[in-house]
Amino acid sequence: MKPVLLLLSALAAFPAFAVDPDSFRERVLLARDAQDDEQFHSYTEQMAREAGQHFAHTMRKCWTQSQRDPKPFVLVADIGADGRPHDVAVKPAHGAARCFASGFAAVRYLPPPEYPDRDGFPVMVRIGGHK
Repeated sequence: MKPVLLLLSALAAFPAFAVDPDSFRERVLLARDAQDDEQFHSYTEQMAREAGQHFAHTMRKCWTQSQRDPKPFVLVADIGADGRPHDVAVKPAHGAARCFASGFAAVRYLPPPEYPDRDGFPVMVRIGGHK
């Protein structure tokens, strides 16, 4: 399994990382749809390539801080037209997941194509666990 499965597919004090379960599930499904849609495939692949090193660095930092192997988690976010992530959320929101969300939110990504009826391009990152 790849260390980071990007399916295009933070600290506890930041309420932006808290999302109700139904909304989170809907966002996961939306990100999966975007990742599977042929018209967005080149963007998701390029974003995954460009962000891969940053994700690996962030994971190493967060795992070191957590002092143990982290539990699996899923991150959802929207990438704005300027490449900045917004509405970043993780579930479950344990220490390593919140740390990764903070690192994810701090980076400017490749500006995405427009996504129908959405303010931003939906993305999901799954760390650990199964697809």
